[in-house]
Amino acid sequence: TVIALENDDTVRILRPGYVTKEMLEEIVPQVTLDPAILHQLKEGQTVRSPGMKYQHYSPQAHVILVEGEWQNFAAYAEQNKADGVYALVFDGEETRLSLPCLTYGASGQEQAQQIFSKLRELDDRGAHKVYVRAPKPEGIGLAVYNRLIRAAGFEVIQV
Repeated sequence: TVIALENDDTVRILRPGYVTKEMLEEIVPQVTLDPAILHQLKEGQTVRSPGMKYQHYSPQAHVILVEGEWQNFAAYAEQNKADGVYALVFDGEETRLSLPCLTYGASGQEQAQQIFSKLRELDDRGAHKVYVRAPKPEGIGLAVYNRLIRAAGFEVIQV
């Protein structure tokens, strides 16, 4: 977690990580999220921390972050399956899809530990396109979401 001290009573999270917003709120009166955590920077905008500006942690495949309930994600992935298309889903969901899948944990901590190795594994498998089931951007899930949105080049689909 990278933070900036804004004034006497405000902490701005620049890059979310293991220390969550909720943890900081227990000890600091005001905690804010930098807009660059969830949104692409505008042209010419100055970054306040490494890793805020560019696409990072992306496999060679075209990554698309998909937000929504499981049944909507599954329907979307199934409608768009083709050769070289994979899904990156939560543990236990892989058996409910007919397209090739990798899993990256059931929740926050596991997902944070596995996300980068799973993105590299997609390269090893020759994936051309990957639909990633988005975690909820809260708690440590915010850090995972932040890394995934960058891997997807900010391409997010709501289903």
